[in-house]
Amino acid sequence: MKKVSSLLIAVALLSFTLILPAAFAQEPAGQKPGMGMGMGKGKGGAKTQIKHPELRQAMIKLNEAKTHLHEGARDFEGHKQKAIEHIDEAEKELQMAFQSDKNEQ
Repeated sequence: MKKVSSLLIAVALLSFTLILPAAFAQEPAGQKPGMGMGMGKGKGGAKTQIKHPELRQAMIKLNEAKTHLHEGARDFEGHKQKAIEHIDEAEKELQMAFQSDKNEQ
């Protein structure tokens, strides 16, 4: 029961990370603030804003969470697999969000 509760807490924390803005993400070591998920290089080396850094950060976190779940030794009576399925669905929703933004332009 304790492990199932831990898994449920992990899924809840993962869900919470989806609503946190990318502004709270730490910059990689040696990188200037503002040059992380939100900045890129445009034509001629000019800095441009990467679209939807929050969604991109969410995709990264979902992938990390799925990796951790796959590496787990137990299935927790099917709850681990169900959590992985929910992550897969969340990834599909984010992909559709990216696609819908491309369609609106």
